[in-house]
Amino acid sequence: MNVLNEEAIKGGNKLTPQRWIGAILLPLLCAPVLAACGSASSTPPAGPADGHQATPAATTQATQSAPAEAETAAGAKAAAQTIFELYGGGQYSAVWQDMAPGFRAEVPEATYVGAHQQCQSSGRSYQITSPVLTGSTAVVTVSLAGALASLASEPEVLHYVGGQWLWSPSAQMRAPYKAGSVSAIVQQLKAQGLCQSSG
Repeated sequence: MNVLNEEAIKGGNKLTPQRWIGAILLPLLCAPVLAACGSASSTPPAGPADGHQATPAATTQATQSAPAEAETAAGAKAAAQTIFELYGGGQYSAVWQDMAPGFRAEVPEATYVGAHQQCQSSGRSYQITSPVLTGSTAVVTVSLAGALASLASEPEVLHYVGGQWLWSPSAQMRAPYKAGSVSAIVQQLKAQGLCQSSG
């Protein structure tokens, strides 16, 4: 073995200043990176304290199980106020949805909405007073609001079904819809003074 190779081998085992720095700094620089990687992979996703994850179905079920409206006289009055505000605002499809099942079975939604759109029943304001509760049935007094309040008032019945108050129109209110066609119903509604159009 020549002298140059022997010196090279001997020199390869020595710790030079550069190797000292590398031996000390490399572990110090890598430690935080390795710790961060380890903690990211081992930390479970955040969730409830009991370790169970809430599912969308469970959340929806909990929401649907709560009653939409209170089964009280005040709840019936508030529901009636909402229904007649929708009626006065021309939201006839929403009103039909708030009708009792018996009325919806007798009068299709398209017929009800079409008749009241032609009739132009919107534009009036109503006030609801004197709710009387008997079991799951409430009777409220409905009258025109403002200066027209003294002209007439009608008792209207609501039934509590499936967690909400639904309007069950009186026999007199149901009568026009027995006419069949939308145009015939409009004529009946006009005869009752429930239309604003004169044509």
